Amino acid sequence: SGHTGYLMGVPEMKNEDKDDNNDDDDDTVFYTFCKVGSGLSDDIKAAILARTQDKWNPWIPNNVPSHMKQSWNPKGDDIPHLWIHPEDSFIFEVRGSEIVETETFNTLWTLRFPRIVKLRNDKTWREATSRSDILSMTDRSNGGFFLSLSLHLCPHSSPQHT
Repeated sequence: SGHTGYLMGVPEMKNEDKDDNNDDDDDTVFYTFCKVGSGLSDDIKAAILARTQDKWNPWIPNNVPSHMKQSWNPKGDDIPHLWIHPEDSFIFEVRGSEIVETETFNTLWTLRFPRIVKLRNDKTWREATSRSDILSMTDRSNGGFFLSLSLHLCPHSSPQHT
């Protein structure tokens, strides 16, 4: 058994006028962006499980974690089984063929054919692609691209078990 997929989230400052060096997690909210499961080697899966063991929390319907955008209402296969706090999460570099509109995730955009390229141990969730970054890319989606996305539901990350 193990995680078969991850719900990826992107951070956004609640108050854009705040000092960029402010590390207050309460000033950040995460938006769901895509679900990805392909591209991870067995070694990376094992490293993730070892690093995050005992840090996952059960997803409780109608009790979205406070660091997530509260408007997200997952249905069916999009409902996570677990979530992790941002400080315990990790960054994936994800590749997709294009950014497309969606109602599934609360960024209102998602990656078409997302695939994990690598685990980014050199980045924290504070350095991940933001919601504003995603919105600025929506008119430049030709030819594929790389994004560093915060995993989690960082707080929005949620693995799904087999």
